[in-house]
Amino acid sequence: MASRYYKNQLNFQKNNMNDEIIYIMIPTTKERRPRLRELLDSIDENTDGMKYVVCVYENEDGGWVRAIHNAIAGIDGMVMLLGSDVVVKKDWLRNLWEVFCREFPRRDGAAQPYDEIHKGGLCQHPLARADTIRQYLDQDFIHNFSDTWMTEMLREEKKYVYVPNAIIEHKHFLINKADEDETYKKVFESYDRDKAVYVRKKKERAGLADKEVDDGDNFFVE
Repeated sequence: MASRYYKNQLNFQKNNMNDEIIYIMIPTTKERRPRLRELLDSIDENTDGMKYVVCVYENEDGGWVRAIHNAIAGIDGMVMLLGSDVVVKKDWLRNLWEVFCREFPRRDGAAQPYDEIHKGGLCQHPLARADTIRQYLDQDFIHNFSDTWMTEMLREEKKYVYVPNAIIEHKHFLINKADEDETYKKVFESYDRDKAVYVRKKKERAGLADKEVDDGDNFFVE
């Protein structure tokens, strides 16, 4: 059974542009608790003037995608997805929110911060309405390629924007900013399976069942 922890931060400026709560959703694992502390501290230090609730979801659901859907169940509002292997920088959420509101006045898109690895190439840490996440984060995937598929669907419908001045630091082992822990290893167990799902879905969408397509196998996107 997964666990949820909630931390409220509702002290915000009366005239702040943000007039609705943003739910910062952080799926994590038990072994990541020490790293989670660093992320929570960075949120406290760098999210001034915003109205938000931090929701930590300790994932025992068998995959990131399922964990996200379970974590946001019952939420009707804005959601910010963060991995437990990141820290946020000054005014990250304010900058993201400004662009999101300008680009999507109907609140029907997704805004991605600069995350050091993909640099806007993947919608991996999106700010979006919970309904948008439910619609575009496809539950056919366990973990891998779910962000690739979501990015492609959002871009196709012109509902994706990259915000380079909203900065988070992605402390991933593949860029030598962390050790490869059991959480990372678990993710890669489903890599081949998720890749096959991605290729199948891409062929079906393009009507190219018997043709070769780009398999999306590119972790680093410049």
